[in-house]
Amino acid sequence: MKKVCLAASLILASSAFASFASASPSVTIWTSAGLNSTFPGVVEYGFDNLTASFNPISAGLNLGSLGTVTSTHSTLILDPALSGGSGAEPATDMSNYLSVMGGGSTTLTLSHANNLYFGLFWGSMDTYNTISFTLQNGDVYSTTPASIPSPANGNQSSPSTNEYVNFLFTDPIASVTFQSNSNSFELDNISASAVPEPATMALFGIGLAGLAGLGLKRRA
Repeated sequence: MKKVCLAASLILASSAFASFASASPSVTIWTSAGLNSTFPGVVEYGFDNLTASFNPISAGLNLGSLGTVTSTHSTLILDPALSGGSGAEPATDMSNYLSVMGGGSTTLTLSHANNLYFGLFWGSMDTYNTISFTLQNGDVYSTTPASIPSPANGNQSSPSTNEYVNFLFTDPIASVTFQSNSNSFELDNISASAVPEPATMALFGIGLAGLAGLGLKRRA
């Protein structure tokens, strides 16, 4: 129980309310501090066991227990020393990361059937970056940094354009696609989670409700 309360406390302390969507599919989006997810029970993948290279990755790439890359085009695994003009590393991230080049896209099919949550560290957000979720019920939800909201000006060091972005759906996620119309969409530490234990989720829901109220007060 102490671990559950600690996880919930960390989420509440580090999260910033971003937006709520009531249309189908229903999704809650928020940002949190740091390079990693603070959501309960996540499975996270950080690309560090792969070799950084200017050679594009291939379909079939296994991302451990998180899932498998089922389609990809013009996407690289880079590190800070190899970034060049192919996508700068996300701010404060000194490890391997994924860079989706201009005109490129990569689809990750999740391994588990009941993931409602997905998160990623989104680096130097740009207006031409898009992330799309295909849910198991067939619905598709696509968004850009505008929904976070972020200045989306490609700033490589600002905290407002380099954040951990969290998505929580009411229907399970089947796959996630990262796409960019120009260089580049840089991301790291992708994570997913199934439905947490009811007690944990209740605490988390209270936290999100509080953040929603804070957002409404700020707009008032």
